[in-house]
Amino acid sequence: MWDNITMLNRVLRNLELYLENKSILEANEKLRQKAFLLQRHNTALTAEINQKTSRFLLLVAQSAQDNTAFFL
Repeated sequence: MWDNITMLNRVLRNLELYLENKSILEANEKLRQKAFLLQRHNTALTAEINQKTSRFLLLVAQSAQDNTAFFL
């Protein structure tokens, strides 16, 4: 049977591992939240780029129809 010192060491080691795991889980949750916000920002930027690209292409098409010079 294990002596008291060995049992105490095992309990302490188990506590250390529990606290380390808890810290990792908390850090993971913070990273998950940050990734979610970055994804939302990326989606908004992509929509903005698509909107500007559409406007640009519309101007190019209108310019070609009007036979007018198109300068940037």
